Amino acid sequence: MLGRGMLKGLYVTLRHMAQSYVKGPRRFPRRYVPGGKLERGEPDVEGMFTLQYPFERYEMFPRFRGVLCHLRDEQGQPRCTACMNCERACPHGVISIVAEGKGKQRRPKSYTYNLARCIFCRLCVESCPFDAIEMSREYEVTSFSDNLVLNLEDLLAIGDRSGIKHSGEAWKEPEPGDGQDVGAEGSAGAGSNNG
Repeated sequence: MLGRGMLKGLYVTLRHMAQSYVKGPRRFPRRYVPGGKLERGEPDVEGMFTLQYPFERYEMFPRFRGVLCHLRDEQGQPRCTACMNCERACPHGVISIVAEGKGKQRRPKSYTYNLARCIFCRLCVESCPFDAIEMSREYEVTSFSDNLVLNLEDLLAIGDRSGIKHSGEAWKEPEPGDGQDVGAEGSAGAGSNNG
């Protein structure tokens, strides 16, 4: 009597696993998806699969909050003007900036980001008036290294790898007519306070 519930649970698990391999009499088991991408509702991909991890990685969703990265302007220069807004907005003091120059020539002399203390709250990104920083989609941030303090060159390299061109582009609401179902009232209807 005691193991009956456990046996039922194992039966359900094994039944679902077997059904994932064989959905009909003409289907053969397929265990591996090349590229590691399993699209929802894709009819020809069935069965359990394993991502071949070091060689293939999951693509994170657009609003994932990964490591902070710096963005470049059209001339390839860092957009950061050392305004210190991100440093003030950070609740844990993760960012520290030393500025040089005055006026329009002001740039960061040193910019450090302590990844070990970051809580990925995105307040620094929201406070940046120049769209100079964004949260990348890099999720492999654990390491045995003591070097978890990143400088401006490291953050620019992460930004170049991530391919993000404008800060906040993943966080914008979809426009009506972009193929998104916005309902009968449109995107500005529900919850907006346009008084």
